Amino acid sequence: MAFINSGRQLSSIMASANCTTGGTRTVVGNRVIHTFLTTGQFVVNDISCISGNVIDYLVIAGGGGGNHGGAGAGGFRNSYNNEPSGANSASESAVTVTQGATYDVEVGAGGPGGQIGIAVNGDNSSIIGTGVNVVSLGGGE
Repeated sequence: MAFINSGRQLSSIMASANCTTGGTRTVVGNRVIHTFLTTGQFVVNDISCISGNVIDYLVIAGGGGGNHGGAGAGGFRNSYNNEPSGANSASESAVTVTQGATYDVEVGAGGPGGQIGIAVNGDNSSIIGTGVNVVSLGGGE
């Protein structure tokens, strides 16, 4: 799963425009949030709509498939508002985006489980494109 906040402190007029596209787009006040539950692309159509040319993100990887008992949760990376990021580290910096750029958003699946002696790690989730390389590691079996 990946969330991208492309509407950091915008006017309500700008927030309603399609300055950015991709995923399920939700406008909350003057912020635009793109939610990706499947792999897709985030496109910056008009950079003037993005305050400071930076976006916040939350990227969650697929959890590991359990065998007999629990498995590892998928990792997460976060840049929003001083909330903890993966491994309980400090939040990361927002990333700078580029006019007309397309960013590939990969949503990692959870690992299958339930078979005796067989469990598989979850897949990585990521946002990758011009100047942006955010990868969250999949959980362990």
